[in-house]
Parts: sequence; structure tokens; C-alpha cells
Amino acid sequence: MAVIELVIMGRLIRQPLMDYAIGNPLYIAILQNMSSWIVWWVMGLATTLVYDFLFAKYIANTMID
Repeated sequence: MAVIELVIMGRLIRQPLMDYAIGNPLYIAILQNMSSWIVWWVMGLATTLVYDFLFAKYIANTMID
């Protein structure tokens, strides 16, 4: 999910490539964009964990009834 969000927002390939094109070394471009990558990874992980928890809780409640 995080990869999909990064691709949609243009942060996975486009932004580091544009930073490299204006003269930043590739490792600097990657380091500058890592903060946004980490945010999207954490959001994707949190969304997945919450969804799994709520889905398991829903299944458990429907099995009891």
C-alpha cells in the first residue's frame, strides 16, 4: 500500500530523479526524500494493522451471532 501511495504521489521515482537532474548527487536526493518515504511506509503499515484488527474483530463478532 505504501508503494502504491509513493508511486501515485510521484515521490518514489519522479522526485529523486528531479532532484538529481538539478544537480544534487543521487545519495543526497535519496536522503532528502527518505523522510516522505518513511511517513508513507508508517501510514501504510498502520492502516494495514488497523484494518486487520478490525476485520478480525468483525469476523469474531459475526461468528458468535
